[in-house]
Order: sequence, then structure tokens, then C-alpha cells
Amino acid sequence: MLPQWLTVGGAAQSTSTSEQKSSRRGHNTHALAGGARIETWGYKHAGVNGTSTDDGPCVLCSRDDVACTTLACRLQRVMVWQLRQMQRGVDKYGLFLVTDPHHTGAPQTDRGLSSASSMWDQVRMGWKATYINMLVAASLEAWLDLEEAGLVDGIDGVNISDVLVQLKADIVVQLGRYSDVSSAKNPSGAVGRMPRGMPHASDTGLGFTAWVACNAAGTAIKGGRVGCDPSSPDGDGQEAVDIAMVADQALAVRHQVGAVAHTRRQLVRLLAQTRVPDTGLVRNNAVGIEHFSPRYVTGADTWHYVDDAGFAQPWANNTGGHFVCRPPVDYCWGNFGYTQQNGGFVLSTASLVLLAGPYAEALADFRNVVSGMRSVVQQLVTRNYSVPLASGDPQLLRRPLTDDVIRAMCVTTHHGNASVSKIHDPWGKDLCNYYKTITYGLRTGPRNYLTAFGLGMLGVKVSARGTLRLFGTPVAMATTSPPSIATVSTVTVRCPPDLLGQWPAALAGLRLEGLNVREAPDGQVTVDCNNTDPTAANWTLTCAVEW
Repeated sequence: MLPQWLTVGGAAQSTSTSEQKSSRRGHNTHALAGGARIETWGYKHAGVNGTSTDDGPCVLCSRDDVACTTLACRLQRVMVWQLRQMQRGVDKYGLFLVTDPHHTGAPQTDRGLSSASSMWDQVRMGWKATYINMLVAASLEAWLDLEEAGLVDGIDGVNISDVLVQLKADIVVQLGRYSDVSSAKNPSGAVGRMPRGMPHASDTGLGFTAWVACNAAGTAIKGGRVGCDPSSPDGDGQEAVDIAMVADQALAVRHQVGAVAHTRRQLVRLLAQTRVPDTGLVRNNAVGIEHFSPRYVTGADTWHYVDDAGFAQPWANNTGGHFVCRPPVDYCWGNFGYTQQNGGFVLSTASLVLLAGPYAEALADFRNVVSGMRSVVQQLVTRNYSVPLASGDPQLLRRPLTDDVIRAMCVTTHHGNASVSKIHDPWGKDLCNYYKTITYGLRTGPRNYLTAFGLGMLGVKVSARGTLRLFGTPVAMATTSPPSIATVSTVTVRCPPDLLGQWPAALAGLRLEGLNVREAPDGQVTVDCNNTDPTAANWTLTCAVEW
């Protein structure tokens, strides 16, 4: 029996990992158990959108229904749906597959046949996507946490712990890549698939292909499902696309997909390529999608003038959106070296990096972001329009667009007119005065970024039962009489092996206040940690936890 007190709309709703989101076309999209987020953007048959034309079994996960009125019930149904996408046989599980034929991840010619299947809505990512599978792994971990806390019942006949182990192993086998920082073969550093059981050199990093597309000629759609081999990334028209996504790598480290020593080593290497100097910003990927093909851009179907490789021609009368021109031309409106995929959603990609744990430049990045944002906010609050916004650090803003031809392409993209239908800022600029180099996620970004720094630097893990760990070290609440009196626990936290040399040398300590922990008498704790020698590679934290 599912606990009926865990009802939709109640205080316990924060334990949910599912989410609804309104797309730009007004249709709902769904996050499946906090795992596989299928972004439909309103296209017919796209994912689990609960329409009459969709056979997705998770319609009840997105609305109130007499058959499933509790949050726990909905979570269980959506987890069962997710498991079906992973099942390979009796007690056999592997990658979550995006089997809808409209999300093959392939550079097909019809946008409706290959739409985006994840948050990166301008990229035809699908079939076997690392980002989605990292979130699936996170959702399985969350489910186990909820099970242990008694907030959800187990799923009959399924050992979620075993499913999680199988999933992580399959991610490494099918999507994992050796990385060699000295390799010039591939700008992402990918030099070979990670074979099962292959030994690692001491300096090897484990990175991940962004996705494997299914582009089998004549067999890509079988019975309304993508029909490539689910258990191997090779053959049957499958194509690996490795754009070296920082978000994927950070999630792999955080959720321990693969050997953490190797995944963290690769994350450090990726940060060296993607951190924007002196700003604190982190680009989302190290390789532009145009490195593989402009056809992976969903807007490519709407470009009227293209060259023999499918790149948009940089002409003012071109049509469509997010134009990608042939490198080395880098000034087109949609080239991914200068737009949202490489620029990233600022304070989102960076937050995932921080949550993965300390890195040497973390404090400098945090300071730069905070000081930069404070400067921008102060200028806006005081309405100081006499000087350009963020004039002291223009890298915090989008790159200015000065070419009239490209501006005309931008206007075409947004179905506007060069002189009307434009909203100007106080400096007299409009949307098409800038490239879409970066996007600020202002709805949740600032809050997530601030908390990510504290949680990541101290390796904080709070369970649904209300227990607390710092870098895996449990913190026991000191007993008192009466038990409602606040107490202080002291704990020593040793540097995990994969974090040797990664603590910011200028960070002597960190204090977190108001951390929600159910075991605490008033539901909150304060964690105050000091580093005994922040310059040491093998650092140690001494932490006082006020309950």
C-alpha cells in the first residue's frame, strides 16, 4: 500500500523528481522520474506527451486521476515506465533508450523525424543520450533513497540497486571513451571506446560520447520504434556524436558512473578547455556541433540556402533559424561556438560542475561570478545607463553583433522586422544586436549556483531519512537530554583520493547555515568546516555541525 499522506500538493512534494514544463508552443513536456527528460516542443508523436496519437504509458503521471491520486503512486508509475525503456530481458537492464522514431538523434532531413530529446532543444540528440542516462542514474539513486526512508514502496520483482549497477556499467561500455590529453585526432580528446574490463593507465580520463544516433537505412523505424541495436553502440546505422559536454561529465563524477578517479580527471581536462578566463563562466561543451554536421541542428531544415555540406549560406535573405555557417566562418547567428549549446546556460552548467566537488579554480570562479553579477545588478538598480552594461567585464554579456547581414538573418529567425516588433533595452539595443552566446537561467540559476558552491565544496549529502554525510563521512547527531537542545558534532573529513590537489588554495574554510536535515531538532543544521592546510594536496577538513 502506497502511503496516502504523500499526496500531490502536500509538503512532501519536494521529494518528487518528476516535473512538468510548458513548451514554447504551449504543450506540456515531461521529466520522467527525474531521469529521462523528453522535450517534445509540441511536435506530434514526440515522446510521452499523453496525446491520443501517442502510445506512451505515462499519461497518468502528468494529471490528477482517481486511479493514481498520490505523488508516491505517480512516481512509481513513471519509474516502471522508465524501467521498461531500459529492460533487455528477465532481470537484465541497460541504457535508457529514446525509442520514439521522432528522436533518433540522426541528422535527417525532416525536423519532425528527428527532433531534440533533451534540454538542448536546438540539437537532434536522441536514441542513446548520455545526458538523459546520467539523469536516469540519478533518479534510480533518488528512488532508493525514498525507499529507504519509507516514502515509496518497492517495485515488485525489481531490485533497483541491481538495475542501477547494470545501467552504470552499460553507460561506460556503450558511451564511455578513453581520453588522452595529448591526442590530436579529435578535439574532444576521444581516442577509443571503453571496452568492458579494460585496464586504465594512471593518467587516463574517462569521458562520454554525447549521444549515439540511430540512422539505419530503411530500418531506423520498426513498428513505430527506433530499431538499432540496443546493446551495442556499433553497427546497424549507429553514429557516435562526441561534443565533449561538460554537463555530462560533471553528472558522471557526481553519481559515480565509472571509476571516479578517471571521470574526475577528464572533468578537470574539460574545464581547462571550457572555463572562460576571469569570468567564472563555463561553456557547456568543448566541441561545436558543426564539427560533425550542421544537419544535427534542428533548425537546419528551414535554411533555404545551403552549401554542398548543408551549412547555411551567410546571406541576408536566407530563411529559418539558428544558422550555422561552414567553419572557419564563425560569425553566423547560430554557429554553436557562439550560441547556447557551447555558451551554455550560465549558472546551470557551472552549478553542475560545482556540485561534482572542489576543483582548484572553484573559489576564483565563484568570486568572479558573484562580483560580476553584483556589478550588473547595481548598475540596473541605480539605472546607470550612461555607460555600457558590465563595461568592466563585457564577457559576462552576449557577444555584440555588428554585421548587418547577420543581423538581418537574426531578424528573420525571430520573424520580426528590422524597425518594428523589437523591444529595446535602456541602452537602445535589441535582441539582434547580440549573438546568443550565453543564456542566464534566472528562474532557478542564481539560487542553484549559490547552494551548489557550498554543497559541492563540502561534499554534502542529505538523505530522505534525514542523515548527513560530508564527502561520504557520516555525521552523527550528538545526544542530549532533553533531545530538543541543540548540540554540536565534530567530524574530521579526509581528502578523497580523486580530489587530491583539487581544493582551492585560497579557501581556508566554509560555513553553511540553514541546511535542511530532518534529524535535527528544528529541522536545520549549520555546517562550519575549516581546512587545516588549504595549500596541501592531501587536505583535511575539521567540521563542526550545529544541530
